[in-house]
Amino acid sequence: MLNAALLDLSLALGAGETRTPVLLSQETEVWAALAEDGLRTKVTSGPNKGRTLAHAATVRTWMVLPEPTPEGDGYTTEVRLKLGRGWKRDKLRAVVALQKPWGGRVQGLASAKLGKAD
Repeated sequence: MLNAALLDLSLALGAGETRTPVLLSQETEVWAALAEDGLRTKVTSGPNKGRTLAHAATVRTWMVLPEPTPEGDGYTTEVRLKLGRGWKRDKLRAVVALQKPWGGRVQGLASAKLGKAD
C-alpha cells in the first residue's frame, strides 16, 4: 500500500514589494483549498451515458488554517497536508482566502500552482 505524500503549506501575509499591508483581527479566518485541474469522469449510466465529462478546479481538500502569528511586518501560518493517492501534484493549485467567519466578507484571495515535488 502506498503512503500519501505530505505537503507543507506555508503562508506569509503582510507588506512587501507586491503586497499590501494586512491587518488581521480575531474576526478573520484564513482558509485554504487544494484544487486539481484536468480531472475527467466517464459516465456509465443515465442521460450522459457514454460521455466523458471534463472538470476544472475540483476541490480535493479544504481547511481553516491555524491562526496566523505576527512575524516581521506581517503574519505567518503553516499546515501539513496529506495528498491523496492519485492526486497529480503538478495539476494542484492552493487557493487561500481571508474571510470574516460564517460566510462574511472576503478580505483577500490568492492562488498558486504547486508544481512537481522536489
